[in-house]
Amino acid sequence: MNPMLNYLILTPLFYLWSFLVHWYFNGGKVALHLLVRSLEFFDSFFAIRETASNIFVPLYQDYSIVGYIISLPTRLLLVTISSIIYLSLSVICLVLFTIWALLPITAFLGSVNPEIIISSTSYLFSL
Repeated sequence: MNPMLNYLILTPLFYLWSFLVHWYFNGGKVALHLLVRSLEFFDSFFAIRETASNIFVPLYQDYSIVGYIISLPTRLLLVTISSIIYLSLSVICLVLFTIWALLPITAFLGSVNPEIIISSTSYLFSL
C-alpha cells in the first residue's frame, strides 16, 4: 500500500480512536470518581450507615423515655432526608453523564444531518 494513502487513512482513525478512549474511558473514570467523592462527602456529613445502625439507641445516651421518643423520629428523619439527597445526587449525575456521553454522537449526527438536531431540540423545548 502507498505510504501516503496509509497515512491518510490510518491517522484519522487513530485520532478518532484516541478521542473516543479519552472521552468515554478516561472521562467516565473522572465522572465516576466525582460521584463517589460527592457521596463520600455527604456520607461524612450525614453518616447514614451509623445513623441507621443506631436507630433505636437514644441520642447522647439519654436512656429515659423522652430520649427514646426524641431519638427515633430524629434519626428516621435524618435517614430519610439523607437517602433522598443521595438518590437525587445519583440521578442528577446520571442525567449529566448521559448528556455528556451523547455529546459526540449528537455533534456527529448534527454535522451529517443538521435537521436531526433541530427537530429533537424543538421537541425537547415544546415539553
